[in-house]
Amino acid sequence: MQGKKLQIKEALLNAYHGSGKDPSNHEVLLEAAQPVGLDATQGRRVLESGEYVDEVRGEVAEFRSMGISSVPSMIVDNRFLLAVSLPRPSCRSIVREMLTKRQE
Repeated sequence: MQGKKLQIKEALLNAYHGSGKDPSNHEVLLEAAQPVGLDATQGRRVLESGEYVDEVRGEVAEFRSMGISSVPSMIVDNRFLLAVSLPRPSCRSIVREMLTKRQE
């Protein structure tokens, strides 16, 4: 994504959670892409062509097989699933515990 993954993720989360917009809608995707500096013409071409559909569906299937059914979620050490909607101190504590178990 032209080095803009975090920015586009934040824009899409804001569109969904902040404005109630549907992130599966192509216009919403393009609207979120422009302020972070992504090429809207290229974005429209990719969306219309379905160029990455198989890759995205493969990733979705992989994440579902790990137990992820919603966002935000985080996989720690490719073994532990954490719903990161928890408060940050709780997440930090849980991640530390998971990493400690990793060393056992």
